[in-house]
Amino acid sequence: MSSSSAVAERRRARARAIAALAAVATFAPGAARADSPSGFALARFEPAPRGSRLFVLDTLDLGGHLRPAVGATVDWAYKPLVAAGADGAERFALVRHQVLVRPSASIVLFHRLRVAADVPFAAFQDGEPADAGGRSLGAADKPAMADARLAIDARLFGSPRGPLTVGVGARAWAPTGVREQFTGDGTFRAALHASAFGRAGIAFWAARAGVALRPRSDTYADARLGSAVEGALAAGVALAGDRVILAPELAGATRLGRGAFGRRETPAELLVGARVALTPSVWAGAAVGPGIGEGLGSPRVRSRRASRSRATA
Repeated sequence: MSSSSAVAERRRARARAIAALAAVATFAPGAARADSPSGFALARFEPAPRGSRLFVLDTLDLGGHLRPAVGATVDWAYKPLVAAGADGAERFALVRHQVLVRPSASIVLFHRLRVAADVPFAAFQDGEPADAGGRSLGAADKPAMADARLAIDARLFGSPRGPLTVGVGARAWAPTGVREQFTGDGTFRAALHASAFGRAGIAFWAARAGVALRPRSDTYADARLGSAVEGALAAGVALAGDRVILAPELAGATRLGRGAFGRRETPAELLVGARVALTPSVWAGAAVGPGIGEGLGSPRVRSRRASRSRATA
């Protein structure tokens, strides 16, 4: 082989090596790049405030004065953050399991206002770090606090058993989570929404639409973080004298502005759940469902189990 042919062959070999490295370092949706930030609030599931009889949507049961509700839920997500090669095959699960425990409480005031707080923490997490081009990408690997949430909702008109109830609300999160463990954003964020609930006999429906105001505008896995439009829908039945609630719930979001409806910027989830009244004031429930699409934080499977609440009239 001539020297020129040998040089050309070496160049082709280097080109193939670079292409192979790029194939490994180019991550699919739900993944991280070497230039990604240290982490963010990964969990896309936002539970309804304590007192609602649904998991995601609000039943707007805001009657009474000084009426409290307390409880705790366990939220398990399977593979909400994975890295894949250019061929689409999964390479790493940066977050394989994320188990969030959510102690929460609320109080209803003046027959139409509710104030609620959640202090979640990741009781268990595991994942595997990724290596792209010699640069390490961290994984969730230990318990950590998550961002605490304060929620305020007000009923504008209607009653819980009426054909239509409408309310508005706001949520705010404090930066109590840990970015490196994917349980926090490292900054305050907020959301505004309008909710509706309607009922006819044993059948009911619920809806919510709003905007999440997220100061972070960086990217992760080429997906743009930032403010988003959010929405959720549910329809179900109340059986056994309202002691059993069955309903599927669908929730999703997409980024405001550039990146809107992009596959990585549009996470969605479906939950199918059931709640049962153990006593007139104590409820337990469970829900399970898949993530939909390839948005960041959309898991393969999410499960909420042993959800219990206690409300005193």
